[in-house]
Amino acid sequence: MFDQSDIQRLVRNHFGAIFTTSGPRDFEEVIEVLDPVVSNKMNSHLQALVTDVLLQKDAKQLGGLKAPCEDGFSSIFYHELWPLVGALICNTVRSFFKTCDMPPKLNKTLVTLILKTTSPRT
Repeated sequence: MFDQSDIQRLVRNHFGAIFTTSGPRDFEEVIEVLDPVVSNKMNSHLQALVTDVLLQKDAKQLGGLKAPCEDGFSSIFYHELWPLVGALICNTVRSFFKTCDMPPKLNKTLVTLILKTTSPRT
């Protein structure tokens, strides 16, 4: 039987190996022969600052009753309390785009192991 630290180590090692690069990568030869598919207009749109309205719209598209985040709150918390937390969220997102520095607590992924059963129930 595995304890929690063994499972965490196995998952961390497995995904660490998958998403770790090995050796130098030189893509210049490939990039030189590719035709650009992003126009200047598209590029300007992609580089535009995100607005509070856009961020609120995107937050509302998250499934409200889906699995909770690491903080224990489902998305419905943010939907309902946007007037309280919206400015903080918007400022945090804009700060990330400006500095490329993400607070470590935001850059987490939850991995849940689901046991197989012969008769699943909801």
